[in-house]
Amino acid sequence: MPYLPAHYLLIPVLALAACTKPWMHTYEYTCADNYTFTITYSDTDNPGDIAILEDANGKTKLPRAPSAAGTRYSNGALEFLSTDDKALIQQAGTVMHSECMTGK
Repeated sequence: MPYLPAHYLLIPVLALAACTKPWMHTYEYTCADNYTFTITYSDTDNPGDIAILEDANGKTKLPRAPSAAGTRYSNGALEFLSTDDKALIQQAGTVMHSECMTGK
């Protein structure tokens, strides 16, 4: 049986790793005022580092931000805050849409 150097055994593993897609998960929300939007959680280095808010106006990328409870994503002007299946959207510190529920 011919001898194969150990690094040849890594080729299939590296090929499979290159084919993996980024981690993504999308949720659809409807708020008490009938505003609808989707949030897609995506990764850069860690799952959930970025949330992409998409509504009738387009897409907005929101990086993860510190939060005392639940999750918070903010680009400094627009914020998405959620706990369990409820969420709200703030702009410049003012709540724009609240009681947003996900239907997943």
